[in-house]
Amino acid sequence: KRQRDWIGKSEGAEIEFPLNFSLSPGEVVFASNNLGKLDRTRKLFKAAGLHKIVLKTPKEAGIENFDVVEDGATLRENAEKKARALTGKTNLPVFADDSGFFIDGAEVDPVAVKRNAIGGADERSLGVEEIARMMQKYYQNIASSRGGRADAEWRNALCLVTPDGVAMHIETVRPVILAGESRGTVDPYLPLRGLYISKTTGKYVLEQTEEEEIKELQPITEGIKKLFIPAIKVFTTRPD
Repeated sequence: KRQRDWIGKSEGAEIEFPLNFSLSPGEVVFASNNLGKLDRTRKLFKAAGLHKIVLKTPKEAGIENFDVVEDGATLRENAEKKARALTGKTNLPVFADDSGFFIDGAEVDPVAVKRNAIGGADERSLGVEEIARMMQKYYQNIASSRGGRADAEWRNALCLVTPDGVAMHIETVRPVILAGESRGTVDPYLPLRGLYISKTTGKYVLEQTEEEEIKELQPITEGIKKLFIPAIKVFTTRPD
């Protein structure tokens, strides 16, 4: 009878056991020259408790030329491609992040967020402000064609390549609502953040408090933790 009562029991808890090695060195190269993205990523590393990690730009790591064509078919491919472009030029670990914007019912390539907006134009011939305006107009038009709002989600592919060439990946999802009007002061390096509402906080993201912003971006923070503080997750009916 005791065995019969136990079989099929599903009440319990998931427990994470941190592994006895750490992938948290002092310095990590961030595979991007996007200053807005860099600033946000540094905040998320702090939110993840990784205070001792110093994110460096390619230039700060002594790499002058870093230009990658992000033509992969998936976010994961693009993230690793960016990281691999630097691993042969530094002895430090390299962290890369590639994001895709998936809009319900929209026939656009979610992986080519910037390329969708600029079309066949050469990005190197355009200024940051000009690209930002093109991106805003393109995605505003999509929202307007759907009555002013559209369900969407941001997906981020995070990739960490260790000095010995091992690549690790994590993917995250953040549900949002794309709007036809912009709110807040637009960051030219993250131009779409003025155009959507977080389903987590219910606010336009540029009108969030700093605490709400960290809450909105929590999936990325959790992804960073999994890359830099690896653990094994198990389910048990006896968490005691």
